Amino acid sequence: MDYVLLRITWMYNDAQHTQVHLTTKGQPFTESQVTREGVAQLVTDLLTGKQDYHRESLGVGEPDTAWRKPSFY
Repeated sequence: MDYVLLRITWMYNDAQHTQVHLTTKGQPFTESQVTREGVAQLVTDLLTGKQDYHRESLGVGEPDTAWRKPSFY
C-alpha cells in the first residue's frame, strides 16, 4: 500500500501564500501556520507526481512561521 500522512498545522486563507515547508518524521516541526491554498497545491502535486513522497509522514507548515502561535490567533 502506498500512502502519505500529512501533519498539518493551523490553516488560514490567503491565495498569495502558497509556499509550504515540509518536514519528515523525526525532524523538528516548528511552523505555526499554513494556508489552505498551499496545502491544496501540495496535495495536487502529490497526486500528479510533481512531489514524490511514498510511505512518509510529512509535517506541513508555512516557511518562516516558527512562532508560539499563529498570527491570526
